Amino acid sequence: MKNYFTTLGFCALLLLMIAGSCIIAGCTEEQAPEATPAPTAQPTAPATSAAPAPAGTVVHYTELYAIFPTSTANWVADEPHGMTMSGTEGEWSFAQRTYTQKSNEDIVVDIVIQDTGGQQVGYSQAWNTYMEVDTPDMSWKRVSVQGYPAWEFHDKTENVYTEIISVDDRFFVWINIENGKQPYLTVFTTGLDLEGLAALS
Repeated sequence: MKNYFTTLGFCALLLLMIAGSCIIAGCTEEQAPEATPAPTAQPTAPATSAAPAPAGTVVHYTELYAIFPTSTANWVADEPHGMTMSGTEGEWSFAQRTYTQKSNEDIVVDIVIQDTGGQQVGYSQAWNTYMEVDTPDMSWKRVSVQGYPAWEFHDKTENVYTEIISVDDRFFVWINIENGKQPYLTVFTTGLDLEGLAALS
């Protein structure tokens, strides 16, 4: 969970910068993003074949398991887990999976997939503007992953790389790499079935 909250910290800072830009530009409407709950629940059902969710509902978290990259010769994946939740403002679902490098157990990759049901929640507003930042401590920039927009973050002090991908304004995929290298992002983004994820809309 440490990696997940590191990601949240980066995104919170990003949103503060975006809000500041809007104020400077004279924006008259302000809408604070809702916090994205951390996925903590354990799985209660095995992965099933993915199928589109009915309108107005989100994909059950077990349906998201098929989107994760599989284990490889260099990486060991744990069992995915997640949760589906609902409230007065709608439904959300999450799935999470952790990967550890076989040759160095200190290099850990966490991937979280979130289905927002098309609601403007989480960090949806991050895609409404464009800003790149590079400091001695951190950097972020806009990139493209399999044709989908993404933000790439680098915490230079903690050696953490994070990529957040937006799929069809509904799904978010978070990839967080601790003690690794930037090319590892490509390894995992290549293994993601983002087309399959988009088909669940």
